[in-house]
Amino acid sequence: MPSQFYLRLFGPPALMHRRRGELRFRTRKQLALLAYLVLEGRDRALPRDQLVDLLWPTVPVQRGRHSLSQGLTAMRERLGPRVVSRGGRTVRLMGEVGSELEVLAANGDILQPADLDRPLLGLEDVGGAAFGHWVDRTRERLRREAREALAGELLAARARGDVSRVYERAAQLYRVDPMSDTAVRALSERMLLDGDTVGTVQLLRSHVERLNEAGIEADAGLRRFLTLVERGLVRVQRVDHTAPKAARARQPELFVGREAEMSRLESLWTRALGGRLTTCLIAGPGGIGKSSLLKRLSTSMASRSAAVWEVACQEVGRNIPFAFVSELFHALGRDPAVGATDPRWLAEASRVTPGLRSVYSGIPDPPPAPAEAIRLRLAEALLRMIEVVADGGPILLAIDDLASLDPASRDILYLLFRRLASLPVLVVASARTIEEHRLTAVEDGFDTGFHWDEVLELTPLPAGLATAVVTGLASAMTPPADVPDDVVAVMVDLAQGNPYLIEMLVSDWRRDARSSLVAAHAGGDGSSAQWRPPETMRKAFDRQYRGVSPNAERLLNLLAVAGRTMPAAEVGTLLDLSASESDGAALELLDRGILRMEDGGLRFKNQLHRSFVYYAMSEGRK
Repeated sequence: MPSQFYLRLFGPPALMHRRRGELRFRTRKQLALLAYLVLEGRDRALPRDQLVDLLWPTVPVQRGRHSLSQGLTAMRERLGPRVVSRGGRTVRLMGEVGSELEVLAANGDILQPADLDRPLLGLEDVGGAAFGHWVDRTRERLRREAREALAGELLAARARGDVSRVYERAAQLYRVDPMSDTAVRALSERMLLDGDTVGTVQLLRSHVERLNEAGIEADAGLRRFLTLVERGLVRVQRVDHTAPKAARARQPELFVGREAEMSRLESLWTRALGGRLTTCLIAGPGGIGKSSLLKRLSTSMASRSAAVWEVACQEVGRNIPFAFVSELFHALGRDPAVGATDPRWLAEASRVTPGLRSVYSGIPDPPPAPAEAIRLRLAEALLRMIEVVADGGPILLAIDDLASLDPASRDILYLLFRRLASLPVLVVASARTIEEHRLTAVEDGFDTGFHWDEVLELTPLPAGLATAVVTGLASAMTPPADVPDDVVAVMVDLAQGNPYLIEMLVSDWRRDARSSLVAAHAGGDGSSAQWRPPETMRKAFDRQYRGVSPNAERLLNLLAVAGRTMPAAEVGTLLDLSASESDGAALELLDRGILRMEDGGLRFKNQLHRSFVYYAMSEGRK
């Protein structure tokens, strides 16, 4: 069991009890004596005369020995009778008194950023000159140990997926060591996620200048990262904090409850750094946080000097050949280093991305090639451009919404990944269902598809974390809003752990609390006529409901009005549908993730879907 006592080392030293707080001493010399014993007298016995010479060099010997005895007595009164050895010519600390750094190493959260650059504050003039020299030496040692402890805790927090602790430790490490690359990278990551591009550039520039002044050449990867941020090539949260209307229109992003997933992604990244292609699929329904997870991973890896490309598959491009590959070429083409690629491969890329010619003049026309060879040529062009930009470093390719990947691009990615198999590459993609796990289709009964090393299925947030998201979004409003507990409970119940649905409900409630969906749901039919879905909610649900067949739409309306689980046979009877028509409508909605089977019947998978359909329905249709 860890000691209940520890010595605060940074800022003014103090003896601390984990529950009772600070235990005060009568004089600073008594505290200085304790500090010296904690730091020097736990592993060896210290001569009493040496302690007297350090702290009481200008007083008579007998008086100094008396003062030493008083100091040891004060320690016994606060720490117990056996905390220091009794009698003899030496003194040794016997009791369990930890130091602040030891508590930090045990994952304690006690260090205060304001004091980290000032260890043993106020002790330099307590004793004689020898004690002052010891304080100076010990300060340097404590700063070094603090740097090592904080850097180690930062890396451990990354491995755990605890991003909040990563940023806390980075701020503390930067306070101790402003020249720490590790701290600056983590702080840059946090600022980019907050949308502060200008602040990120200023931080990186001042860091590079500080290194140059010290005669240290900045890391090439860090300089490249600065260039990319300056040119706007690192994805950030686009929020203009100087514009009040824009800040009010955009909800803040809260990232909670995904520590396990971030930890697993960090583990996969470590595996990829070993020099092998590693792949991961993130699966989950719309709004569950897949894109947010990808964005955080991409920003984090970019800040650590990885070559990062994050490309989203667009639904409109699902049936357009090479739509995704064209977007990937476009993302590669924005990197200034890609200009060093052999022009013939840039020419091949221009087959599907003509815009490259306007960026890099002098690209020759691609040579004539048979149609069956185009995919091979494009895959080779991708490989050559990636190799030039990455320059032997690690690579992250993030693919958002894999379901909208066009077949031609699937084939090219399959060819590309075969060539990347022995390189430090991590590929992370998102999809709505785990079944979307292949990059090529099953042909002639044989599965020739590309499989994932790891599948992370994002689940809904538990009620406690969902409540934290609601209150966090409300507190970040301008001005902050106090959401009543009953309203929070309705939002949590409606959203069922889906972060995006929570955001929409909070936005709808903020727009007009009395005519919001939450109010309509709480008040019943009497208030439902006043509610109209906001534009953000219409857009969010449009994708899932677009193109629903007439029978499926009737089924949705029936379940929305019923508000309960309905047996399939009852549904068919009430809607006057045959068994095949009823089953077909149900399967259509099950495939879209709108309905689910429960106790042999059908019901809405999410209460918010039911409320959206019900309150958006005309009174006549009800």
